[in-house]
Amino acid sequence: MEGSEMVLMSLESLNLLDSAMRLPVIIRRLSEEKVSAIAVVGDVPPDAIPIADKYQTPLLSIPPGTRLQRVEKAIISLIVDQRAELERRGVQIYRQLAQLEIEDKGLRAILGALAQITGKTVALQNERFDLEIYTGGENLVPDKDMAQASLRDNDEEVRRWLRGSPLMSTSPPITRVKLPLEGMARFVAPVVIRGAVAGYISVIGKEGELNEIDQVATGRGASVCAIEMAKQRAIIEAENRMRGDFVEEL
Repeated sequence: MEGSEMVLMSLESLNLLDSAMRLPVIIRRLSEEKVSAIAVVGDVPPDAIPIADKYQTPLLSIPPGTRLQRVEKAIISLIVDQRAELERRGVQIYRQLAQLEIEDKGLRAILGALAQITGKTVALQNERFDLEIYTGGENLVPDKDMAQASLRDNDEEVRRWLRGSPLMSTSPPITRVKLPLEGMARFVAPVVIRGAVAGYISVIGKEGELNEIDQVATGRGASVCAIEMAKQRAIIEAENRMRGDFVEEL
């Protein structure tokens, strides 16, 4: 087992396999393997519930006679549908942010919209981890200098993570890291331009409130910001070429 599995078991089958194996012992062993939940077909003995509570493992009672194969198929179907819904939501977020980029609203407007979509704080750091834009953070860290210090606290951790991650502007890698502020964390994704990191987008919130939608939104936000920042760089390069040509003519 790798951890985070949901275990489905039948007490009747368990008794046939080993009559001496009791459910509290199984719950303890599975909890030590970091399973996410245990679902049991049959009447759960009262002494099993305190063990599940001790390890904070959800214990589900399934009516006797239920076929575990059907339960398994239903769970897998739910997981697949949830992933499809996340993908649909990601497309919606990307379109909403990309529309602002098309309308030439700029990075601040894009990040402000991302903060509204997630209901979280959003930060943009440059490639040196200097904080450039910080929005939606009044309810969490009202002081920008404090926000800069807390984000810089784990920049080495982010650098180490990126060394083994493929850099793609359309599908940037995303990771979750804790902040030094109590109970705070962030999703962070690099803004990738021409295969190099041009900055970092972070969606910041309380640890228990950050969810999969926030993770998806972080990646989509980084992709749109990559387009906007690449456009800004192209404009600057064109202006520099024009100045160079003008100086040559003089």
